[in-house]
Parts: sequence; structure tokens; C-alpha cells
Amino acid sequence: MFKLNEPLTASIEFEAVTYPLNLSFDNVLDVYEILEDKTLNNFQKVDIALEFLISGKDVPFEKKARLFQTIFSEYIQKEEIKEVYDLKGNVMPRRESEPQERLFSFAFDAEIIFVSFMQAYHMDLHEQIGHLSWKKFQMLFKHLPDDTKFKQVLEIRTWKPKKNTSTEEKQRMMELQEIYELPD
Repeated sequence: MFKLNEPLTASIEFEAVTYPLNLSFDNVLDVYEILEDKTLNNFQKVDIALEFLISGKDVPFEKKARLFQTIFSEYIQKEEIKEVYDLKGNVMPRRESEPQERLFSFAFDAEIIFVSFMQAYHMDLHEQIGHLSWKKFQMLFKHLPDDTKFKQVLEIRTWKPKKNTSTEEKQRMMELQEIYELPD
């Protein structure tokens, strides 16, 4: 949970060793690119990703995968799990969630995201390289205003025709969906 009165995490204690963390948004985006690189095997991906995230700190080979998984799950792709309660206050069992359709790609939508940050926050993301933390980036990204180009593209990608949608509007939106379609 983000707190205004606490600094962002700068290190991780893992198996009795403290490792410095570099969770700047550009490093995390580099890690995502590494994880998607089909030319690397899983060991190489973990090794290179850790170089970005804890540069300068030697990690024993047998700990690398566990350390990376811990950093990734706790600081990069942390999901808030919300409990659902019944009328008596009992925790309801969770349903297996359906796989969600991918709505954006940091790599493919980089230009649109860049422009949207300029539009909403007057922030040049290139000037923030090495400075803006992943946590802050995520918060700003999540709360981009509806009038930004990125939010407009998401609206186009998720648009479904309604019963009273005109033929012209359907055609226009289908053309826009084709323009902004994500690659496979």
C-alpha cells in the first residue's frame, strides 16, 4: 500500500541479505522487455533482469530465481487482493478469474503513453529516466485523465456496438479499432 508519510522501498531483505533496489520506471520497463525476449532462456532472463534491479550486488546462482520472483511479485506486479464478504461478514471463496484481454502494451503504445503523460502532467518521461519510481509511474499511469490520448485509445479498443448504434458509427469505430489494434 502506498503511504504519503513513508519513503518508497529502496532495498529488499532476502534470506538475511539486504539488496539495493533500482525500481525506476525505465528499469522495470526494461525488465518487461527482457521477459518477453524469445531469444533468451529463463536463466538468462532472470540474470539480466537482476542486473537492472539490483546492479552491483552479487547474488549466488541458487538464489537468483527466488530473489527475482520475490522482487517481481512484491514490487513490480503486485496485485491487491480484495476480500469479498457475505451478509454475515464471512469471507467468500474466490472464483478463478477469467484471463483478461490485453488492452495495451508499454512497448507498442510507448508514443501514446509518452504524449498522455505530457498532456496530463506536463511530464517528459525521457527526463524522468532513472528518477521516476515504478510505483509513482504506476499511480500516474493508472489515473491518467479520460481526455488523454491513451484513455481514448483504450476506449476505442474496448468499444462494443450497442443496439441503437448507427451503421456509420459502427464502421468508424471498426476502422479505429483496426488502426489501434495491438500486435500479437
